[in-house]
Amino acid sequence: MKKEVLVAILAGFALGLIITFGFYRASRSLKQKFPDATPAPTQTETPSSSQTLTIKEPTNEAVVATDSIVVTGTTSPNSLVAIVATADAAAAAADELGNFAADIELDAGINDLIIQAFSTSGEAAQEELTVVFSTQFAPAETEKE
Repeated sequence: MKKEVLVAILAGFALGLIITFGFYRASRSLKQKFPDATPAPTQTETPSSSQTLTIKEPTNEAVVATDSIVVTGTTSPNSLVAIVATADAAAAAADELGNFAADIELDAGINDLIIQAFSTSGEAAQEELTVVFSTQFAPAETEKE
């Protein structure tokens, strides 16, 4: 019985080495055949966008005591703003000055907010924030009530 197990282990090891060597040779020959097969950079990597996005409220890593907040900020005039949170999503249109505001619902705990602004010409800008909804550490104003 021990002899059969040893033969099976050695056969499996040899087969694994043969397969690994085959993959090595195949990848090496493909690299020699197509040496410049690196992917071209995508257009999203170009930082030449003139679209701007500034978030006024809430601040990053803010702790709030309510289950909804108003996200306010500025962007290019007449842009469309999309806000995606852990529990909710909202859209808003920027006015002629670029100001926008949107109400967003929060889950208890940590909420990641992704705010994207899209101009009429198709350019985009993005900001990411983290907001924590906690009733445990309410601000001093709500404790007085």
